[in-house]
Amino acid sequence: EMQSLYLKEALASEGYIIASVHFDDDIWSGFFDFLDLSNYQTSDNIGGYLHDVYENYFDTYRLPVAEALLDYMLNENNRTDSLFYGGIDTEAIGMGGHSFGGLTTLGLIGSHSDLAQEDSRIKAALLLSSPSFPFEEHIGNIHMPIMAMRGDLDILLNRPEDAFWYLNNEVNPPYYDLVVRNADHFTFSETDAGLGWVPAGIAEDERLMVINQYALAFFNLYLKNDTSAITLLSQSSPALVSYNYEIAP
Repeated sequence: EMQSLYLKEALASEGYIIASVHFDDDIWSGFFDFLDLSNYQTSDNIGGYLHDVYENYFDTYRLPVAEALLDYMLNENNRTDSLFYGGIDTEAIGMGGHSFGGLTTLGLIGSHSDLAQEDSRIKAALLLSSPSFPFEEHIGNIHMPIMAMRGDLDILLNRPEDAFWYLNNEVNPPYYDLVVRNADHFTFSETDAGLGWVPAGIAEDERLMVINQYALAFFNLYLKNDTSAITLLSQSSPALVSYNYEIAP
């Protein structure tokens, strides 16, 4: 999985073990496999029907694959002949993702309509340009630190519900909601809609720098218990259009 390498490398440089999965399903064909309008009754609520269709897609193609990766890494942690033997703190596991990767994360941290989908091994979540549908109705079931980032030019996140600050009455603290200046949906994945990589010079790209800084501080605080990270998390940056947060639970 080659997306968001700038962030993965930054996390790895701080001692985090990064495991990433490449989902090989075709998003749209997979989604439309479940979208059979012959199953939709005119008396039903179309919004509820689409919620079910979307959740079925994630239940089939995304959530089990992400959990399988976590299972694999924890198995490697227990194998004496593994490169990762004893190297993973099983009480300090974070998860994150971009776009549908963020939705996959949401589905596993408590916002799925089926509470049995929650994976209690995950302790903190980073959501990059992540929509909330179909999981926005159960955001209040999440009881772990969340950091959500999106760009001010992200036309794909055009519903108010996709801005986590809009949902602040349902989001349990601690939470952090950042809007990065001059960033679009694909800034966070370091790609241009899959057409190519962001030009070299990440160290000079203020957008990627601020993503790294806040993501590292977030994980350092909640996975490493590094309270010095609160200094950064308690202030905004010129690279952000807005920053809303609540540190204390």
